[in-house]
Amino acid sequence: NVKFKLSTLDPEDFPPFSRLKDPMEFELDEAVLHSMLARTTFATSDDADRAILNGSLLQLNGKLNIAACDGRRLGLVEAPAPDAGQEFKLDKLDLILPSKTVRELLRLLNPTPTEEGKPARKVKIAATTNLVQFTIGDTLILSKLIDGKYPNFRQIIPTGEVPLASIQRADLLQAVERVSLVADAVLLDFRKQSLLISSSRVGDSKKEVMGEANDSLLCASTHDTTIILGTRYLRDALNATAAEEIQFFAEKNVAMLKSPAESWLAVIAGMNVKDEEKKAAKTETKPAEAKK
Repeated sequence: NVKFKLSTLDPEDFPPFSRLKDPMEFELDEAVLHSMLARTTFATSDDADRAILNGSLLQLNGKLNIAACDGRRLGLVEAPAPDAGQEFKLDKLDLILPSKTVRELLRLLNPTPTEEGKPARKVKIAATTNLVQFTIGDTLILSKLIDGKYPNFRQIIPTGEVPLASIQRADLLQAVERVSLVADAVLLDFRKQSLLISSSRVGDSKKEVMGEANDSLLCASTHDTTIILGTRYLRDALNATAAEEIQFFAEKNVAMLKSPAESWLAVIAGMNVKDEEKKAAKTETKPAEAKK
């Protein structure tokens, strides 16, 4: 015998539902929108002091782009621009979606295309300067947009057209996960016919080192080079795509992972090697000079 008596609020006091005035409207396939958000949200920042990066950029500029960047990494995917009909011209549109809105969309959107022969379900999107509305079936999400101008992320994308190497994504991911058990940074050493993967100590010299790890993959590279990346950043990027093979670029201590078939790429800033590491490397490679 249990009884509850609950306090309630007058429905008249509930905040009114905002109405969009003269919104710009267009539609996207449900699975396409889910895929684009899922492959970029890993790079969203959680730094409260950089609110402009605490979301995903949905951009229409000849193409449909969705990007996320936290200052040290970038996720970007492109798709053909949607057709909004003759009454709207989608030449340029920048919407910065809050990360909470993106999470709700990923929860509600169906990630798989509909059955063959059935039309794909459309997501209706309406936007003004400060609000965006998503209609998914009988569910409607209304969200404020993050105010401000998104940084020009394209200036950090390496411009090289020839990849350093093509790598099996699953093999590299497994190697990085093994190294991450003992280190927060991984050193990728590209050789002519192989990729050497080892743990690296960077950053705070006082941090406890749990151990060392070394691994290798068969991989043909265009030239010898090394780069150090945070294991979490690299692992998140590799998990963001389902591509079997990725192209790896390295330029000015910046790495880029690319999947041309998906029009997806991820950019990760490299980590600086401490002076003592450089000295140790020289000692190991040139013992005779070290003795002198």
